[in-house]
Amino acid sequence: MPRQLQKYFHESLVDCVYPHTDAPINFLQWCCFSLIGGVMKRKFYIKQSVYRIMPNQYIILVGGPGVGKGTSLHFVWDLVRKGQPMLANVIPDRITTEKVIEMIAVGWGGAPKAMGQQLVMGPKDHTVTIFSPELKSLLKSTDEMMTFLVDVWDRSDYTYLTKNAGEAHISDMCTSMVGATVPEHIRNIDRAKDMSVKGGFSSRCLFIYSDRPPKRKNLQPLEDCPSSTRILNAIKNDLAYIASLPDGEYILSPEAKLSLENFMDQTDYHDLDTEAVSNFKSRRDTHVLKLAMVLAISRHDDRIIDKVDIDKAIGFVHKVMRDVDTVFEGVGDSDLALATSKVSKYLEAKGVASRKDLITALHRHMNPDVLDRVLYVLREMEFLSPVTSGRVQMYKINPHFGSSNGNGKVKP
Repeated sequence: MPRQLQKYFHESLVDCVYPHTDAPINFLQWCCFSLIGGVMKRKFYIKQSVYRIMPNQYIILVGGPGVGKGTSLHFVWDLVRKGQPMLANVIPDRITTEKVIEMIAVGWGGAPKAMGQQLVMGPKDHTVTIFSPELKSLLKSTDEMMTFLVDVWDRSDYTYLTKNAGEAHISDMCTSMVGATVPEHIRNIDRAKDMSVKGGFSSRCLFIYSDRPPKRKNLQPLEDCPSSTRILNAIKNDLAYIASLPDGEYILSPEAKLSLENFMDQTDYHDLDTEAVSNFKSRRDTHVLKLAMVLAISRHDDRIIDKVDIDKAIGFVHKVMRDVDTVFEGVGDSDLALATSKVSKYLEAKGVASRKDLITALHRHMNPDVLDRVLYVLREMEFLSPVTSGRVQMYKINPHFGSSNGNGKVKP
């Protein structure tokens, strides 16, 4: 059947689902992007230099318990995981690195193709999405998992060792991941393995952050709402339609190229960037192009990424970049990194605070000696200034540290 949706796929999905769930809109949107990318597989690409950029992405929802990570993941991905035929190849997170490689190498049955008067099976499909509602389970399954994920994010060729047959090779793989975790796990990966920021894993991931759900009550079940049911049926139709489209290369329109160049210039490296932001910026153009393909195919059949598609992709990726510091808050080599982050966040929220205020609020995270060291460091950085209120010395953030350089607030 032809397309039925009249707008971007993710916008229709939000129209359908959001009235019936407390899950944050950005979680639903990015789960939708991961779903379309999984359905697109490696059939679509953009040529850049000597590489082909595929629509695979590593999308990780980050938020505390009860925010709606699992709700978003399961509802959106059940659209293909429980459907027949399966439009995307999915494997679970409770699996070893060796088993992931084995499953990709074996592959999935290709779509049937007509040859003369006969219908024959197409070539094996080595495209996969790793579905990980508990990212901690995936990354801790084996020591090699994170290294494997870093290796295959932008690679079609992969060589590995088997137990019995020696060296083996996959020449047409495409690996995506969609998952969820709490902020503390993301931050502790760096402390435990020195891999999350410095090893390049974080620069390949799109961390989608939300700190609390909207807390709406008396939500109507989706199946009891005729308008939502109609949209859901159209969504399922268009997923099958996208899966049926022939392979093809995507081209950027001249206006889209100009928008991407302007984005790269406006978000160039800055001396005050944290390490997490700097690493993410190194691949920001690739993230934009991957998402732009997903957006384009969800709206039209043309293999042209126009200005509307690229601008929308830039907006989504820029929001992710602004949240990177929040996701990695307190990560650093210094033993004061987490304490410094706690103090600066408290001052940002309160505007001004005394030493007594700070130790009362943060005594579970630091003792008075650590607080004094943090205050000394922040004064030396000119991040904050002491002010006198009566006989009490107070602390407030200096105005220039509250300004934005395109990445959100500048933090120590």
